[in-house]
Amino acid sequence: MPGIAVGRIFAVSQVAGNGSLPPVVSCLRSLPTAEAAGEFAGERYGLTVRSCVLLRSLNNEVYQVVAGDRRYAFKLYRHGGRSVGEVAWEQDLVAHVIGRRVPCAAPVPLLDGSLCGEMDAPEGPRPFALSEWVEGTKPQPPAGGELFRDFGRLIGRFHAAAAGFRSGHPRRADSLSSMLGEPLRAIAPHLGGDHADRVAVLAARAWEELSARELAWGIRHGDVTLDNIHRTDRGLVLHDFDLAGPACTPPSTGRPSLPGTAPSTRCRGRRSCPGWRSAR
Repeated sequence: MPGIAVGRIFAVSQVAGNGSLPPVVSCLRSLPTAEAAGEFAGERYGLTVRSCVLLRSLNNEVYQVVAGDRRYAFKLYRHGGRSVGEVAWEQDLVAHVIGRRVPCAAPVPLLDGSLCGEMDAPEGPRPFALSEWVEGTKPQPPAGGELFRDFGRLIGRFHAAAAGFRSGHPRRADSLSSMLGEPLRAIAPHLGGDHADRVAVLAARAWEELSARELAWGIRHGDVTLDNIHRTDRGLVLHDFDLAGPACTPPSTGRPSLPGTAPSTRCRGRRSCPGWRSAR
């Protein structure tokens, strides 16, 4: 497949007489060209692709695929992150909440009917999925009270719809240890002086307060921000379920926020709460 590969050579042999470099035997991250990604998606989904454009390359790659008069979002997950089973769980969740009238980008099945597959990449297998393209725009500042109420209502509808979700595919469940303890241990060696002490104090306070609560467990979105919604003619549409999973969720009476969050985050939470509670 044509593409750019950013890799590291672990085994170096003698340079050939013609001066060529030895082949790369291990790759950290590959980036398929838009042409290759479009061709791949067309074959797997039975689409006659007219064009394909790379939109984003961060944790995952996202391409816009145009086939006929329709557009799609083709998402290629990084190797070593979510397994194909976990991505299947994610797609099942999206289909489930759409069935309960939560506006999201609908998953598109492959030719075999499954909602995700795997690409053989130089670094190893990478899960992928395709969804319908949603026409709309991201909210632009300044954001008013009506937007936050609608935003809260959308997230409340998601939590309510996901409460009864079940899937035959696996998904790692989050806990206080995975959400707080493990990240703290990962960043602690890179913090110095007062920063390390302040972070440790905040984490200890959050752990204590959360441990004392009777937490409700269910399905969380995991990345509830205005960056992950689109304004459309039909209202707000929810996107990006990469971090969704079984975890503690806000109780039906309370504020959907955590101690130790930034003031701006707490403010957005308060402004979104009336809408969120109305949907629970």
